[in-house]
Amino acid sequence: NGLAGDVSVIIKELVSLSSSLEGLRLSINALSSTIPTEIGQLSNLQSLYLNNNNLVGTIPTSPENLSKLTTFSVGNNGMDGTIPSGIFHPTLRNLDLDDI
Repeated sequence: NGLAGDVSVIIKELVSLSSSLEGLRLSINALSSTIPTEIGQLSNLQSLYLNNNNLVGTIPTSPENLSKLTTFSVGNNGMDGTIPSGIFHPTLRNLDLDDI
């Protein structure tokens, strides 16, 4: 895609525009920064692909609010830290945490 910039700005804008978003695929870009806590406000989100970017920091605890999430992909970034146990909902089917 060739997208570059701060992923937190993109996600915060999406939160302000649409709470009914079901899928977000921003993988294989040059996005940077951290995953903002506002991601947890996308309550209808079922799939989140942020893999293969330049994200740093830890996974926020706010994805535990995403009770419809089936896919969570954040592998192949520069992230570190622990994985919040709250993201392991019964609906979660696909989890990509490569290189975390």
